[in-house]
Amino acid sequence: MMLGSYQRRASQLAEKESWVIRFITRIFPRLKWLRFTVLFRYIDDVKVLLSLVRDYYTKKYTQIPYRSIVAILSFFLYLVSPFDFVPDFIPFIGYIDDLVVFRFVMKQIKFDLEAYKRARAQWLHSET
Repeated sequence: MMLGSYQRRASQLAEKESWVIRFITRIFPRLKWLRFTVLFRYIDDVKVLLSLVRDYYTKKYTQIPYRSIVAILSFFLYLVSPFDFVPDFIPFIGYIDDLVVFRFVMKQIKFDLEAYKRARAQWLHSET
């Protein structure tokens, strides 16, 4: 699968904590453009993925397998890459491949993501 090259790159970059933090910080403000793609209905999930990666690297939440972090990073690398399987500039179908990759990664990390959401809900509840 084409995602393999992104997973290899994500695996290399995942070891560079400062790079990942900068990368995640830069993506957050750019999520507005997702409103105009097939990913618009998943924007909240994308934000949770970004929060999960940030919390992992800031040591706030580390109870997630490293492979899940790599999977999430590979999705974000694919999302921002100009070299998609289906180029994003093609009207209507340009973001379909991004959606397929997103769904694939979400399925891969489903249980880890649910555990993170439960932990996050507890943090938010205890802060109030």
